[in-house]
Amino acid sequence: MPIFFVALSSANGLQAIKRLAKYKNVIAPVEIKVSIQEKHVQVELNDISEIQNLSRFSLFNEQLIILSILRTGTGQNIIPEKVISPYPFSSSILEVFGISPELSKNDNLLSFNLQDLELPFLTRNNSMWRMIEPELNRQLEEIKTPSDFINSLHKEVQLLIPSGDCSIQNVARKLGISSRTLQRNLAQAGTTFKVELQSVQKKMALHFSKDLNLTTDEISYLLGYSEVSSFTRAFRKWTGMTLNQYRKKLI
Repeated sequence: MPIFFVALSSANGLQAIKRLAKYKNVIAPVEIKVSIQEKHVQVELNDISEIQNLSRFSLFNEQLIILSILRTGTGQNIIPEKVISPYPFSSSILEVFGISPELSKNDNLLSFNLQDLELPFLTRNNSMWRMIEPELNRQLEEIKTPSDFINSLHKEVQLLIPSGDCSIQNVARKLGISSRTLQRNLAQAGTTFKVELQSVQKKMALHFSKDLNLTTDEISYLLGYSEVSSFTRAFRKWTGMTLNQYRKKLI
């Protein structure tokens, strides 16, 4: 799977685990939490729903994948400093890990020496990374929660509005998805591109209104309106008053 090539093409184990943590949701409903504490790197795996723990098979599978990537990348037999697991190890799994687990009813943890994770990967491949990253980002965008997706959309719209080319096609391109996917995600969130575009324009208009040095024409231009009259009508619809009336209210 591309995500494993992405991990193996990393500069070292720490970067590989961080990439796994970022893109794991693309292939499985698993959350990887990575924390660095002094000279140790801790990795925790959870079901993304947070309703239940990972099954024995799923947890061991994910942990062994991480271990395999570290060993393949460095060409060395990397052994965790500590393993916490809600499930006991069989003799075969114990042999692979090279360390006995600490049993905990609800917790799981892999702890590595930071120095081990900073060892350079023999499999480092920047060309592979540059080739796969855009597609992974596109897929990640598609599975975002509605609120995350809307926030990302607003950021791109805000950047594109002043250019005068804030079409749905251009916004979709910036998000790394198709126009159809963009429309589908908006429909799932119970909104439309036009509604979200106007929402951003309204926020920008209210922000620019506070700068008394900006004229109506200038604000209209900054919001991507080709005609001032269109902006004037939109502003009255948003606030129930003209720009001058709104500004007097602010003073």
